[in-house]
Formats: sequence, structure tokens, C-alpha cells
Amino acid sequence: MDLNVKHELEAWDGPAQRGVEAARRAIWEPLPDAGSDYWRSGIEPCLAQIVPHLEPALLGVENPTILDLGCGIGRLSLPIASMYPHGKVIGLDISPSMLSIASEAAVSAGVANVDYVLCNGRDIPSSINKLHAAFSMITFQHMPWAAAAEYVRQVANLLLPGGVFRFQVSIGTEDVFLSHQILEEAVAVACDVAGLEVVAVDRGAIYSVWSWFTVRRPK
Repeated sequence: MDLNVKHELEAWDGPAQRGVEAARRAIWEPLPDAGSDYWRSGIEPCLAQIVPHLEPALLGVENPTILDLGCGIGRLSLPIASMYPHGKVIGLDISPSMLSIASEAAVSAGVANVDYVLCNGRDIPSSINKLHAAFSMITFQHMPWAAAAEYVRQVANLLLPGGVFRFQVSIGTEDVFLSHQILEEAVAVACDVAGLEVVAVDRGAIYSVWSWFTVRRPK
């Protein structure tokens, strides 16, 4: 196993082994003035940055398939699966302990149309076929950009024509373990190389250094 991947796995699986609250703290730091219910209060702003951008690709699709790349404990995949009960959401993550928590949460919530799949931290498993849409949040900023760009390429290969990928990156020049920033120009180049059209770039939503890219596979 690549040393970076090994350390990333330890960083995410370790907290999840200690329980749900430790996993939550590792995933999502409270927003200012979030209060005691910081976890729930942070979900809606994130969904607002994702769902409206996926909808054009899902309009009129009876049984859409949606990928959550870096799903953690199901923070976003569970509510999105509930929004699309006739679709299928696939949550992909490197941490088996995170996925175990997500699977238990899905059962508790009665959400049956979500599957949680373990990956090696660098590749989308071959069991995942064509996608109508995909999203990724708080994932690419935690891995070297070369690995994130490769995920962009892999998602592009799985998207159906007209399919959309909405993902978040951290903009800047910092490049240390679990904090890998990138310039927007480099993201645009990676999307172009992958054959994806950049539909929108939304800057500063939720955090000032975040940029959200909406990219589409041409029809």
C-alpha cells in the first residue's frame, strides 16, 4: 500500500473505530456559532451546494445512480438517497469503520437504496458501473492533487452522456498531509483532460478557501 494511502486510512479509520462522535469530529469541524447540534446544522448548507447542481442530470431519469466519492459515515449520501427513493446512491470510502457506521445508520433510518463500498483510496472499484451523477465533498482536499485528478478522470469515464459531477476543492498553495490545496486553473485543466465541461465554479461557499466545481460529460 502506498505510504500516503496508509496514513490517510489511519487518519480516517482510527477515529471511526472510537465511535460515531469521534468520526463526526474527524469529518466536520463545527461552523462558527453552530451550537451543540453542529453536525446536523452543517448538513443543509452542504446539500444546498450539491443537490441543485445534480438535478439537471437526474431530471426525467426513473432510476438514477449517484456516487458519493468519500462518503465517510453517510452524512450526505443518506439524505440524498432519501430524496431519490427510486434511485441508487453508492457511497465510496477508504475507511471500513466509517462505512460500518454509515451502513448501520442507513438501517436505522430505513434507507434501503444506498450501498456502501470500500475502496483502496485511489481507485473506483470495477463493480461500479455507469453513473448519472456524482459528488464529492471534503475529500479531494485531503489527498495529493494527482490522486484527486485521477479520481476526476475515473468519474468522467463512468458518467453517462450529460452526467454531472459536483465536487469541492480547497484553493491555495498549501500541500501537506491531509491539507492539499490547488489552484483553480489546475482543476480546470484536469477536467478538460478528462473530457468534462466546466459548467460552474462557485467560490467561497461555506468556507472562503473552498471552490465548488460542476462539471458535465458532454452529450
